[in-house]
Amino acid sequence: MAHGLTYGSVLSYWEHKILFPPDGVWILGAGITGLSTALGLKALKPELPVTVVDSGVAVGGATRRNAGFACIGSLSELLDDLQTASESEVFSLSAERFRGLQNLRHALGDAAIGYIPTGNYEIFFPEEKEVFEACKDRMDDINAAFKDLGLGDGAYCVAPAPPGLPSQAYYIFNHLEGVLDSAMLYQALLNLCHRENIRVWWGLDVEKYQEEEGAVRIWLHPRGEGKVRLLALCTNAFTQRLIPGLDVHPARGVVMVSQPLGKTENLSPAGFHHQGGYNYFRFVDGRFLIGGGRHLDLVRERTLSQELPEDICLYLTHLASRITGLQNLGFEFQWTGFMGKGRTKRPIVQALGARTFCAVRLGGMGVAIGYDTGCRLARLMAEAL
Repeated sequence: MAHGLTYGSVLSYWEHKILFPPDGVWILGAGITGLSTALGLKALKPELPVTVVDSGVAVGGATRRNAGFACIGSLSELLDDLQTASESEVFSLSAERFRGLQNLRHALGDAAIGYIPTGNYEIFFPEEKEVFEACKDRMDDINAAFKDLGLGDGAYCVAPAPPGLPSQAYYIFNHLEGVLDSAMLYQALLNLCHRENIRVWWGLDVEKYQEEEGAVRIWLHPRGEGKVRLLALCTNAFTQRLIPGLDVHPARGVVMVSQPLGKTENLSPAGFHHQGGYNYFRFVDGRFLIGGGRHLDLVRERTLSQELPEDICLYLTHLASRITGLQNLGFEFQWTGFMGKGRTKRPIVQALGARTFCAVRLGGMGVAIGYDTGCRLARLMAEAL
């Protein structure tokens, strides 16, 4: 028999009290961009209660699930981008990626994020010589453009085969790039947030939100609600559910890491790009890491499914054997991560209303531009306080 009971929040009273303090600010998405937004806000408004909320029990996007590349764009990637964008747009974005990496390293420290300034390579197999020649033909022009943008001399150069890589392939080296440890990067950001008294909460699923007079009301799934002063969405690949009309869609990426190779000598520590950056690989901790293959079916890979696509895994396995020369290379780790893509590679950083904001569509460049993008959003939000 019903007794007219009204069931309230899924949160306890104590949790609600902490999560929704007076004049509190919420940031949805606990990836690089969300945590960097929180840090940027605290730097501008030290007394502001800032809470970062994520729907998962761990980051499901790309922050801890990428391949650990600190990159600004391979030459074939830049040539692909020039098919749909101007030289000014393409080259300035590479410069922003470079400076974003510099700012990230300065903020967290190379040791804390496992950054190694290896420089990275692009590989072209013999049947891809035509693409290699096209890249080589544009190399001097692009190097000159990068120098004009303050990136120094000779960003790209033709290079011999690095240790452990096929000698018959062609290589272009970029000394401005490097590699890092994705988990260390994320932990460094979390540590800094905790030091600044920024709360980070997991497992809270925001169903919807609505601006009201002087506040933003937030509804949680399966039940519960509260109010915050400002709300920022740093949800990248997961944005469409809350902002259906925005030009950002998910792009699934696959990464695989082999069993230990049994040898670590004569293995290049650098990262490698292939086919316009769609494929990438590196040796890490005596293992072989490889990812990509999304270009096999770009439309199908616009998904948030965590299922591993069999055709892409098989493609990457064959590619790994060709690169390493090992025919029975077993993979101990295989996972998916999700990027936020759109019609252009520029991130969307904007106000959605008087009290709601977003920084999304990082385009697979979150490691390079996520920190700066978050700081940019923080400045925009601070102006609304």
